[in-house]
Order: sequence, then C-alpha cells, then structure tokens
Amino acid sequence: RMTVRTYNSGATLVRASQDPLTCLKLINLFAVNKIVLTPKALERLMDLMTEMSIECPSVKNIAVTGSLFTKPVLQRAEDMFDAQFVVLYGSHEVGGIASGQVESSSFEPGYVGRIRDYLDVHIDAENEGEPGQIVLRNDPILIQRYYADGAIVPNEEPHFRMPDIGVIRDNCLYLSGRDDEVFNFSGDKIAYSEMVGHLLADDSVGDAAIVRQPDDPDPFALKIAIVEKGAVDVERLKAMLCEKLGRRTLARHLDMRIVGQIPRNASDKVDREALLRMFTAC
Repeated sequence: RMTVRTYNSGATLVRASQDPLTCLKLINLFAVNKIVLTPKALERLMDLMTEMSIECPSVKNIAVTGSLFTKPVLQRAEDMFDAQFVVLYGSHEVGGIASGQVESSSFEPGYVGRIRDYLDVHIDAENEGEPGQIVLRNDPILIQRYYADGAIVPNEEPHFRMPDIGVIRDNCLYLSGRDDEVFNFSGDKIAYSEMVGHLLADDSVGDAAIVRQPDDPDPFALKIAIVEKGAVDVERLKAMLCEKLGRRTLARHLDMRIVGQIPRNASDKVDREALLRMFTAC
C-alpha cells in the first residue's frame, strides 16, 4: 500500500510501502530528492541496492529518524549516496524537538541535533551531566497536540516525558536509549542500545536486540537475540559483552540465542512482545 500526492508546484510526496524494492523503484521513478526513514529501513535499502546494483542519484537529502544509529551505517550511506544527512528527534510527539546535520568524520554516538530554540527541554537525572529521562515543557501556544497510540491527541499536561533517556551538552541532545530499555546493575544504568552497539561491532553479528521478561524473578536476567553474519560463538560474545561493560559476573544472567531475524514493528523498532514469544517458543 502506498500514497502518491502531486502538488500544483510540481512537487510529489511519496509515502511508500514497507517493501524496500518498491521504495527504490519509486525513488527512481519520481526522481525523489529527499527521503525520511529509520536507520534500520535505510540499512535495508542499502542492502538491496548492493545486492541488485541499484543506484539512486536523485537523492540529495536523507533524514534519519526514530532511533539511534551507528557510525558504520553512516559511513556506508555516505559511500552509496551523494546526499546530506540529517538526524531528527521528537517529530511524532511534537513535530520536532531536535535536528542536526551529521557526517561520519565528526560522528558522535547518540547525537540527534540541536534543540529547537523555542522549546524548554530538560533532563530528569539524579546527578547533573548523567543520562536521564527527557522532559519537555508543554507550551500550549507552540505545542497543542502530539502523536500517540496511532492518533493525534491533545496534550494538556504541563510537562510530558519522552520515552527516551539522554544528556544535553551545549544545547545539543544526545540519546542513550529508551527509558524502559535500561539495565540497572546495582545502580549503574546501562542502556540496551549501548549493549547492542558492542554486539554489532563484532564481525559475526548482523543484527541484535535485547529484551527483559517483566516477571522474571532474576533482576539481572536479559534475553539477547543475535542474527548471524558469520559463525557466532555465543559464549565468546557473552564474555566480550561483559568485559566491555566491566561486569564479568553478568554472563550467567544472559540468555543469548541465535535467531533468523529480529521482529520489528512498522516504525522499525524492536517488537519486544514478539521477541519474547520467540524465546518462549524455543
């Protein structure tokens, strides 16, 4: 399913299907010069472009939104597109909280741009400078509604809390991960995204995701799904991850398994319920 809308000015907006080949066909058919997508969707497009020797010379602007991404993804995109790369954050909630241009040569993990000047954003953390939940003051003149549960709804709260944690430096926002995807090891909070980043840096790992069973009696238990890119040695990966985190005793709490693919929702974020079902079915 897709939507194509042509404006009097000659511009065309294409809301493509989730099939990457269809997306590539539409990009070249309509000479699309800007695409907005999640990092995982961008990776899927690039995989197909490589596999089928497809180029998209019309694309001059790529806006990445929805989740964190890594430097290798940005480097690969720079090699495949002659385009400017922009990160966007908070577009669903309030139409945009931060945005900025990114380049692999100056890449900083978690960077999602400069906070818009007219917004009041702060970090709810125990200590200044530490990652905490992102909180936005609701100014009814500027922000009157936001996107939630598949619909536009009014927001009448004086503040609303974003589902992410991060830090603010020089009025720029750096994400650490989702607030409900943080591993608390005796008070030392580690975002799942940081752990996944360590796993993806290993040559044998093609994709990875972490989830916790809500009712697990073990407070340190984590379920880790790995998609193979090479021959995966699960015990070696566990040891590597624990060493990176400085938590060598954590290995016995990790349930790491190899899966065919990571289940994701329409926004390309990990479908945690589906992932938990995969572990239960094994």
